[in-house]
Amino acid sequence: MSETLRAHEPLIRLGAFVGILAVMALWEWLAPRRHQEIGRGRRWPSNLGIVALNTGVVRLVFPTAAVGTALLAEARGWGLFRALEAPAWLAIAASVILLDLAIYPARTVPCRAGAVAAAPDAPRRS
Repeated sequence: MSETLRAHEPLIRLGAFVGILAVMALWEWLAPRRHQEIGRGRRWPSNLGIVALNTGVVRLVFPTAAVGTALLAEARGWGLFRALEAPAWLAIAASVILLDLAIYPARTVPCRAGAVAAAPDAPRRS
């Protein structure tokens, strides 16, 4: 399995990204939480450009860091779910949820604290 992951890792990541992006785009279109002053036509290209830039930088700086670390952990038998002898489906689902919960504060705290500076022409909240 580790050879399959190593060989297809970029496609797996891209597939997950495109799938999640499609679901989130559909969700934003069907049930927007608020009116957007700046339309999708201006927001999405810049956001996707940032994603592409970040992906490129990470690929250059850390070409195999995440996958290499995962393969090392697998080879040495490290990991919480391995120690608990959890089934693969549970380990994958719980890992995704726990990792998302771990980065949630990094995405929400700056916005709530007002630490994210708006662009000069962006509308201000009252």
